[in-house]
Amino acid sequence: MAKIYQAKMNVNEKIFEVYSKKIRLDDLLDELYGKINSNVIVEEPRFEIKYKFINVNRDSKRHIVNGVLIRIHKEKQIDIYEEDEDDISEERIKRFSEKVPFSFDVQREVVSFVPSNTFRKERFIDVFRQLLEEAYPKMGTINITLLTDQEAFERKYNRIKRLGKFSAVIVPPNGADDLFDDVDELINDLIDSNATEFKQELSTNVRNPLNKESRIIKGLKKLAKSGYGYITAYGKDENNNRVDINTKTDKNMHKTYIIDEKLRNSPIEIMSVVEEKEK
Repeated sequence: MAKIYQAKMNVNEKIFEVYSKKIRLDDLLDELYGKINSNVIVEEPRFEIKYKFINVNRDSKRHIVNGVLIRIHKEKQIDIYEEDEDDISEERIKRFSEKVPFSFDVQREVVSFVPSNTFRKERFIDVFRQLLEEAYPKMGTINITLLTDQEAFERKYNRIKRLGKFSAVIVPPNGADDLFDDVDELINDLIDSNATEFKQELSTNVRNPLNKESRIIKGLKKLAKSGYGYITAYGKDENNNRVDINTKTDKNMHKTYIIDEKLRNSPIEIMSVVEEKEK
């Protein structure tokens, strides 16, 4: 079995123009949908590596782009087992490639993908971001954040009985006004400052813990869990054991679905699994 990961794309550079209604988010997403193609290339010249999309297909009814992101090495050395000699020989392979299949729901701004041990999820979302920015420069810089498994987060967060530190890195949300209810002032401050990223850190001695039910903590938690940032926190459980949370680096905090190993390379199957789980 393999794991499907999901990440949330957020318009970042142009978000305040969306807020001020100078541009419409739907228009940006419509244009992005049509701009994704297999001609755009991102390079790492130092390592003689290129990245690009291949097998790009569109589902116009649902505004979904399916495809494969590949990493192409100009040349790569691999080891080959020589059975007759019971030894290893070295071979240089030109255009050695690694792939990550994906299904990008442009309207929901969520990409679902199956990384590998050599082409990891963190590298995928970074290169995916770069390719989108290259394909559609009008959108400006964007942010892509791995989605949090909300149940896993809440289970661990609820173990904390005395919260000593709560930190959140947040980007301005693309929409969903109901998410703003607990953090209206924060959003207004972001708009006033023109900041495209905000970090809030709250800390105290665990003997006099933070209020987990405070408006600011609940609001930041809601935004981060919805794909607009990430959270780090620590505290003590009922047995006085330390509990640490990091939704960015803790693999158990990342939202995943299971897909059959035989189907992992099919963007269509990835799309089908996600749709079945989320319907």
